[in-house]
Amino acid sequence: MEAKLAKMKQRLEKAAEAQAEQAPIQSDSESSDEEAPALEQQPPSVLDTPAKGLDVAKLRPLDEAPPADEPKPAELVFAVAVDHPYYEQNRMLVNMGFVNERNNMNVLASCDGNLQRAITTLVEKASL
Repeated sequence: MEAKLAKMKQRLEKAAEAQAEQAPIQSDSESSDEEAPALEQQPPSVLDTPAKGLDVAKLRPLDEAPPADEPKPAELVFAVAVDHPYYEQNRMLVNMGFVNERNNMNVLASCDGNLQRAITTLVEKASL
């Protein structure tokens, strides 16, 4: 056990020495004649230049709310009434990516509301 501890201490010492060699030597700011280049002196990056054909004037800041007429992505409007017997199954199909609600309802009606069979039927129809 003591041999393992000694070996671990040696490894730690070697690692500490390696870190000390790699760490840059920092000097006092008074003795240094060179100063770090200012941000304005650096060349512009790719992110600073707008893409071709992009109208920068039409972009809105990230902290600004979207216009009122623009729908929010979380607001899904379902064509099926809430009290329909297959409403929940249709909502699940839409969330899975089957967005044609009329087709979803036809398939659900033919499958008696069985979601697994409806998914299988929709996938088979899509592969034809």
